Amino acid sequence: RLCFAVELLSLLLVSALWGCTNPFLKRGTEGIEHVRHSSRVSQLLAEGKFLLLNLKYLIPFLLNQSGSLVYYYTLSTTELSLAVPVANSLTFLCTLFTGKLLGEEFGGKQTPQARRKDSQSVAGPGLLTNRRNPTQTRGEYTQRDE
Repeated sequence: RLCFAVELLSLLLVSALWGCTNPFLKRGTEGIEHVRHSSRVSQLLAEGKFLLLNLKYLIPFLLNQSGSLVYYYTLSTTELSLAVPVANSLTFLCTLFTGKLLGEEFGGKQTPQARRKDSQSVAGPGLLTNRRNPTQTRGEYTQRDE
């Protein structure tokens, strides 16, 4: 049970580090479109310089990358069928929530199909976490009585 809680907390940390930094990364790149150079190589180097010297981009980038380090460690102890969808869905929610707090506008009117797909992507990981019995060791599953 403790191991499962640690895995879940690790996935929450990963999702928060990835999701909460996404809107800040987007804001940190504002102005890069004004960087202009004649050749592709000098353009690439100038854009890299712009990003590396821009603390509004660099700090969220480093936090985002620390989330990747936690994610790779978590993958070594967690089932992939659980870790990947949970991390991705929670990252989406954290991005949405953080963007909303920063005043970002999201899409226009959604069709019923789009709303259904969004709710499925959020509900899916919940169904996956209920499938696993936290007292079982990694990789052990039993069939439930029907």
